[in-house]
Amino acid sequence: MADISIVVPVLNDEKGLLFTLSSIESAAAFAESLVVEVIVIDGNGKSSERLVDALRLWPHLRIRQEEDPARGAYAAVDRGLAVASGPIQGWLNAGDYIFPQALYVVGLVFDSYARIDWVCGHSALMSETGLIGKIDSWPVYYPSRFISAGLYQKNGLGYLQQEGMFWRRTLYSQARGLDLSLKLAADFDLWKRFSNISSLATIATPIAAFEVSPSTQRSRIFESEYLAEVSSRTSQRPWSLIFKFLGSIGYSLVVLLRFLFFSAGTVIFVDVERGKLVPIVGLWPAARVSLWGLISTIRIDKARNHAQKG
Repeated sequence: MADISIVVPVLNDEKGLLFTLSSIESAAAFAESLVVEVIVIDGNGKSSERLVDALRLWPHLRIRQEEDPARGAYAAVDRGLAVASGPIQGWLNAGDYIFPQALYVVGLVFDSYARIDWVCGHSALMSETGLIGKIDSWPVYYPSRFISAGLYQKNGLGYLQQEGMFWRRTLYSQARGLDLSLKLAADFDLWKRFSNISSLATIATPIAAFEVSPSTQRSRIFESEYLAEVSSRTSQRPWSLIFKFLGSIGYSLVVLLRFLFFSAGTVIFVDVERGKLVPIVGLWPAARVSLWGLISTIRIDKARNHAQKG
């Protein structure tokens, strides 16, 4: 399998850093054929001593430390991704959690499907105490035209989860990396530019959990500034404005309108009976509704039957 590099920016959160590194170690141990490189970008350089312990305690990780010259969180991430050696990349903030099977599944997807350049999984939310509180139950396809138009935001279709994203290093280079002029919404902007190059594939399994931390989450503390940056990178085309308007009325109306749109995409399922991946490619409704389960089941059965006949 292709090696994976994960950047972990941290500032004054030693406990969160160790929690995140511990989860990456478990995922790396599960994916024995992977070399997992972890690049810790420390905002104040105080994690060095604990990272020495980490090298001894977590043998499945190849940990490097870089100091952040205080240019901000996105600059730290961009620096880490620039020096990363793995052909597959992603980043986790200190305090976030990656599921044990995640790196194995991500590596398998990228090894199996050369045309896939970036993936995400089910979104998951976690409390500050490490309790998993929510995992999306249905696979969702994210059309490139919706991402490009900036519809995945608070006043639209909900945000894309940064913690569950992994991509090829070549895609990051093509997109020219994070826009460091943005202090709060650079990941939102990065997904838009990714979508102009390649389609986002969904893996129907949880990849990582986002730590909900109202007291320290920058997008909440500086919400007005965050939304201003999002707006500055959002399409002002008429149909985009319609989605934003419906989003302000209620998510149920957005789902109803989303269901009217179809777009070619890929959802990758884990067939637990055969222990294999089953990619479903075609016209998928971009709606998170109960009918999705029926459609998914029908498509999986067709794919399975076709594979068995072949």
